[in-house]
Amino acid sequence: MTGFDGVTGGVAARVMARLNADMEQAALAMVKPRDNESFLVIGFGPGMGLELLLDAVTPAAVLGVDPSRVMVKAARRRLARHRLGSSVELLRAPAADIPAARTFDAAIAVNCEQFWDPHRESLEAIASALRPRGRLVTVTHQWAIEKRHSLSDWKALVQADLAGAGLGAPAWSEDRYRSGPGIAYLAR
Repeated sequence: MTGFDGVTGGVAARVMARLNADMEQAALAMVKPRDNESFLVIGFGPGMGLELLLDAVTPAAVLGVDPSRVMVKAARRRLARHRLGSSVELLRAPAADIPAARTFDAAIAVNCEQFWDPHRESLEAIASALRPRGRLVTVTHQWAIEKRHSLSDWKALVQADLAGAGLGAPAWSEDRYRSGPGIAYLAR
């Protein structure tokens, strides 16, 4: 059970849907989604980012992975108005357990990278699922990072793990969101 299951998960889902919408929008703006692309959405929470993605483009496929049973259920409820068919699949799984043999044009992760444990293995799984020239975008609350690392240590860790996973150096950005400062990057 993750920290986002049970009663706590239900409360967290409602809070996340309200407070993280602008971070989800920022991640989409960075990834620049296009129709007929395939997307991997990691740690999708209550599904706000998935909904924004499906409202923005017609994807070839979307695979969402989140380790919380409550979040998977909340996302399915949120997406009920979309005709998902077989093009959208939501799985209860951590970032390191992305199904093999699936490839994507882009991967998006909002406010979950700090939970990837082990971090490098998670990035390796994501990198192996990206097609050539595929892109990874993450946006993370600064306070969540600073619970475990200084920002400079975090950036060094991410950069080393991205390189170890075969991804290029990240393009970093920092911004202020409704829920506070955040750090984002785009890596290919």
